[in-house]
Amino acid sequence: MLSSKTRSSVVVSVWLRSGLFRWPLVIVLYAFLTGFDLSRHGVPADQILDGGTPKDGIPAILQPKFVSVSDAAFLMPSDRVVGVVVKGKARAYPLKILNWHEVVDDAVGGTPLAVTFCPLTQSAIVYDRNLQKKPLTVGVSGKLYESNLLFYDKATESLWSQIKGEAIAGPLTGKRLEPLPSVVTAWAVWRKAHPDTVVLDISTGYSRNYGINPYESYESSDQIMFPVTPLDDRLPAKERVLGLTINQADEAFPFSRLAKAKTPLNANLGGARVTVIFDRQSQTAGAMVAGRHMPGYTGYWFAWAAFHPKTGIWEQTGRQGTIPAAGNRDSLPSGLYGFSGAVSGAFGEDKMGVIGECIWIYDRGNQKQVATGYCFSSKPGEFRVALAPGAYVVRGPGGDRAIEIKQGQWTRIESVVKTPAL
Repeated sequence: MLSSKTRSSVVVSVWLRSGLFRWPLVIVLYAFLTGFDLSRHGVPADQILDGGTPKDGIPAILQPKFVSVSDAAFLMPSDRVVGVVVKGKARAYPLKILNWHEVVDDAVGGTPLAVTFCPLTQSAIVYDRNLQKKPLTVGVSGKLYESNLLFYDKATESLWSQIKGEAIAGPLTGKRLEPLPSVVTAWAVWRKAHPDTVVLDISTGYSRNYGINPYESYESSDQIMFPVTPLDDRLPAKERVLGLTINQADEAFPFSRLAKAKTPLNANLGGARVTVIFDRQSQTAGAMVAGRHMPGYTGYWFAWAAFHPKTGIWEQTGRQGTIPAAGNRDSLPSGLYGFSGAVSGAFGEDKMGVIGECIWIYDRGNQKQVATGYCFSSKPGEFRVALAPGAYVVRGPGGDRAIEIKQGQWTRIESVVKTPAL
């Protein structure tokens, strides 16, 4: 049964969404009833929703205990864990524990960690808890933004977005925590790769049945429990994706597509060459740049898209350096073409191409990516992308170029490296 304070919080949350309020009064009431002051906020305050539990109603683990592989009899080989390596020390945090606690405050090799997991978005992200060289102590607020966990720091009671790693309300609004590389994988996979790992023990100090998944029906359903804006329908809402942000460029790699691809595979994102790794059997995904494991998002598509509305979506065609088969200009409707290296093109031109760089194509109206990563600097060939008539921006390492595509017309694109930015 809900306490009177929790019921009051629910009433205020509904009132906020109704729009029938005056902001100064409602902010004071919200702070009084929930313990969080929204007078300073970086997102619309009415989109910070009550998740149904009060502050610390889902207790964070602040004094974690660990056991060795041989003592982790409570874990099955297929159980999912969040794995992290800091300064050569490997640790695993089982989802069967995180489902009940969502946040673990830990420290490895002198680095304070916030291991966070949101069951509603299936996103596990590890942060360095240091802010301006001082470690934060964080807990579970009971609030949500875009159906995603908001944790809070106990010093200022600012609310932090789990996916953004940014304070969105309170005195620290706008501050960010540094994400650290981690992976969600099967226990059998993690312990094989890291036989000296330790694992978070079920002796948490709380009485919970860690053998039960309280979100089992939610995970098997197509439904989303809380409002999300915008809800991007380019993929099924609960399609699992690997989300990457590199040099301010966002890309989602759907697990269903990675399962059909030959991996590891190379992609180009934000001007960087990215190696994406995917294991079909354990449904494990990760990415590396220049041999370095990159922080990333694994979880439901709807949440990644809500926080990264301009994200591209990876497709196998053209993303691994494959060049479309040559053909007659008239056999394709309209689009862009160009050359890399000294080639004789299917369009009757024989010139030294000037592409040789990674380029990205955006719809100029909504700024959504429509094609990405065409890099042929090491392989001469013809570059072609079929596009519907309309206005686009071709983006390269050295600038942007605006182009217009007309029905039945193919437009040659020269190097965007030498083109001034728009």
